Amino acid sequence: MQDVTPIVAKQYTQYSYPEPIADMKRAIREGFHERFSPNLLWPMMWPSGKSFKQLKILVAGCGTNQAAYTAAIMPDAHVLGIDLSITSLQHSQFLKEKHGLDNLSLRQMNLLNLCCLEDKYDYIVCTGVLHHLSNPDAGLRALKGVLASDGVMYIMVYGRYNRIGVYMLQRAFRLLRCESQSSEDLMLVKSTLDFVDPDHAVKRYLKVASDVNYDAGLIDTFLHPQDRAYDVPEVLAFSENNALGFIDWTDRLPYTFSAAIPPQHPLARRLKNLSIAEKWTVMELLFQNRGTHAFLLGHPEYVRSMPRVDFRQGDQWRKWYPSVRAGFHLVEKANSAKGTKAKYLREGHTVIIEPDYEPIIESISGRRSCDEVIKRAQSKSPHLSDEQARLFFGQLHEWHHLLFSEVPYGSC
Repeated sequence: MQDVTPIVAKQYTQYSYPEPIADMKRAIREGFHERFSPNLLWPMMWPSGKSFKQLKILVAGCGTNQAAYTAAIMPDAHVLGIDLSITSLQHSQFLKEKHGLDNLSLRQMNLLNLCCLEDKYDYIVCTGVLHHLSNPDAGLRALKGVLASDGVMYIMVYGRYNRIGVYMLQRAFRLLRCESQSSEDLMLVKSTLDFVDPDHAVKRYLKVASDVNYDAGLIDTFLHPQDRAYDVPEVLAFSENNALGFIDWTDRLPYTFSAAIPPQHPLARRLKNLSIAEKWTVMELLFQNRGTHAFLLGHPEYVRSMPRVDFRQGDQWRKWYPSVRAGFHLVEKANSAKGTKAKYLREGHTVIIEPDYEPIIESISGRRSCDEVIKRAQSKSPHLSDEQARLFFGQLHEWHHLLFSEVPYGSC
């Protein structure tokens, strides 16, 4: 892959990406959030707790909104946003001034030049950037160089299989000489998307992609001068080859076969015998639903030392604190007269809750341990056994609907 940094900088200067948010605090009040929000993911990153005061956060390739968003939701942290695009940084500066984000600093710089920074960062966010570099490994190593010893990176790169149609059209547009990203090129992209066969592979991607509804997103998707995609084995190799520890997917649900394949299906019986990496790989190949891969990385020493809740053996899990994952919500209440059970939903995955287990969900606050939750639930459901509760916690943990930490929610 060639170095197209000047071309990329020009693209993001001409087409601000992502679509700029004019009032960040209003957007947050109305429900806008980024998946990388550290206040949502901290049990995965620092299960033993970590103070958010004076936390140093780097948003590498911050675009128009990410750095300002992070500074707004993390007022006690110090946030640095870097980007190649002066237009994106200007909008970030506008948001900084509008909302009085004194904890936000901005700098125009290349990610590969991070070595000039003096600080080490507790949390690094880099989404949609590394896959555009001529050498993504060099970019990941640059991020690693400024990561604190117990720091965590949130990385997002393109997923290979759901973008097959995108790469087919990218190649077509290059053959059609759409290198200038002109208004004429953009109109050609739009008319082509309307014209292609309804069964074209790109249609699957368009159904789930949120950033193809505006010009900058279309340019970034179909006319970007350079990008590559990863499958599951390549993501794991990306981490290992650059001497980083793989903590987990930021959301394990799409990679977990028990969430999608009935236990009696022959596939489930075969999948049980595979390694965890092989299970993830098969899920990606079967469902072709990963347009991106988002995952957490850290220094190997830190990742090895991280405590992890274990529901398979012992009683240590009883001391851990469960919290409900953002987005996991009740969509249908139980109705004993109709004989229906409560239904919860997150990311398209429906969980039907038996009546005895409802008090468990209702008792989870993030501030009660599993043991406290069970005792509280058993006061409402006397037939609920400790073993049933253990299996229930373990299943929702596997599906990532619940997160677990050694300290109560809000301790950070």
